[in-house]
Amino acid sequence: MHKPFAGRRKKISTGKVLKRIIITIVTLMSLFPIFWIAITSFKTDVEAVAMPPKWFFRPIYQNYIEAFIEKGFVGNFLNSIIIACVSIFIVLLVGVPAAYSLARFNFRGKRDIAFWILSTRMAPPITFLIPFFLMFRTLGLNDTLLGLIILHITINLALVIWMMRGFFQEIPVEIEEAAMVDGCSPFQTFFKITVPIAITGIFATAILSFIFSWNELMFAIVLSSNKAVTAPAAIYNFIGYYEVRWGVLCAASIIVLVPVMVFILLVQKNLIRGLTFGAIK
Repeated sequence: MHKPFAGRRKKISTGKVLKRIIITIVTLMSLFPIFWIAITSFKTDVEAVAMPPKWFFRPIYQNYIEAFIEKGFVGNFLNSIIIACVSIFIVLLVGVPAAYSLARFNFRGKRDIAFWILSTRMAPPITFLIPFFLMFRTLGLNDTLLGLIILHITINLALVIWMMRGFFQEIPVEIEEAAMVDGCSPFQTFFKITVPIAITGIFATAILSFIFSWNELMFAIVLSSNKAVTAPAAIYNFIGYYEVRWGVLCAASIIVLVPVMVFILLVQKNLIRGLTFGAIK
C-alpha cells in the first residue's frame, strides 16, 4: 500500500533535484561574465588577452589605481551618484502623488492620460536622442548635471507613475474610507495611511529607477563631454582608438558594479516584497 506513495516521493525528489541543477547552471552562466571581468581586472594587459586564457596568475592592483586616480574616475563616479539620487528623489516626489491620482480619482481624460504616460515607454530611447540634444543645446544644458538630471526625470517618471498606479490600485479603498470617517483629510489619508502601506512598492520602484539612472550610457555619451561625464560614459572612454586597456576597463567596471550590488543586497527584501505586492490576498 505504501509503494505508490514511495514512487511519488521519488518522482517529486527527482524533479526537485533537476530543478535545482537547472537553476544552478543558469545562475552560474549569468554570473560568469561578472566573474570574468573581476579576474581580468587583476591581470596585466598581456595576460588579459592571452589565448588560451590564464586562470592562474599573479594579481596586480595597478589597474584599480589607474582607473580610480589617474583617469579622474572619482569625479565621474560622484556625477553618477548626484544625478541618480537627485533625479530619483524628484521622480518619487512627483510620480507617487500622480500615480495615486490616476488610481483613485475619476476625472475627464483619465484613461487617455494613463495611456499617454505608458506610450512614452513604448518608443526606443534612441528616438528621443536628437530632440533632447537639440533642445539642450538651445537651452545651454549640454554637458551639465542639471541637463542629465532633467533627462533622467523625464524618462523615469513614466515608469514610476505606471508602477505605483498598480500598487495603489491593489490597496483596498475601504481602508482610506475608514480613515476619512475617523476624521482624516484626503492629504492625511494619503501620507499617513496609503503611503506607509505602499512603502515596499515605493522601494521597489525607486530601486528599478536607480538602476536605470546609474547604468544609463547612450544619453550620457551624447549629452556630456567633459564636466558632466558619468561613470558608465567614463568606462566607455577607456576604449582607445589604437588599443583597449582591458585591465583598467574591467577594474572601472567592477568599481561601478559594486555599489549597485551592495545597494540591492541591502534592500533586496523590500524589492521582493514590492514586486510581489498584491500578488497574494
